[in-house]
Formats: sequence, structure tokens, C-alpha cells
Amino acid sequence: MWGSFLVHCLVCLFLEDSNDHLLTDEGGGLSDPAEQFGGIFKRVEFFPEYPYALSTFVAGTIGASAVILCALFIKEVCLILTHVVIALLNRVYRH
Repeated sequence: MWGSFLVHCLVCLFLEDSNDHLLTDEGGGLSDPAEQFGGIFKRVEFFPEYPYALSTFVAGTIGASAVILCALFIKEVCLILTHVVIALLNRVYRH
């Protein structure tokens, strides 16, 4: 919920035209970027063919960033990952 709200705010900040179309329930603020934003999204053939790809990429990037940050900075996760890596290295180098 907060992620989509923040993305919506960022998109509103960087668009110069009317942002009323972002507030409708037509699939989200990042759906169909070729029609909503034009520009490079219209020239790239991928986005007209897959109109929900941009919102999926943004959500995936936010999720992947959370996983990476947790793996790097949460003490308990770092300990678990250290033990897993050591176990894998021991298994590789024994054979």
C-alpha cells in the first residue's frame, strides 16, 4: 500500500500535465505507460505489448531491495547466511 502511494507521489512530481488519470482505478498509476506517459515508453515496443510490466518491475525492485537490505544489515540474517555459505563451501571443497 505505501509503496504504491510513494510511487504515485513520485510520478505526480515528475509529470507536467494533468495527473487526474493517475487517480482512477484503471490498473494503477504505472499501468499502460505508453498511453499515460508517452515519450520513451511509446517508442519501446515492449510496453504497449505488456501494459502492466512497469508496475511489476517497480514492485519487484522494491521487494528485491528490501530482501538485499535485510540480508546485509540485519544481524540475525547475516549470521544465518554466514553459516549457510560456510556449509556450502565445505561441501564444495570436500569433493
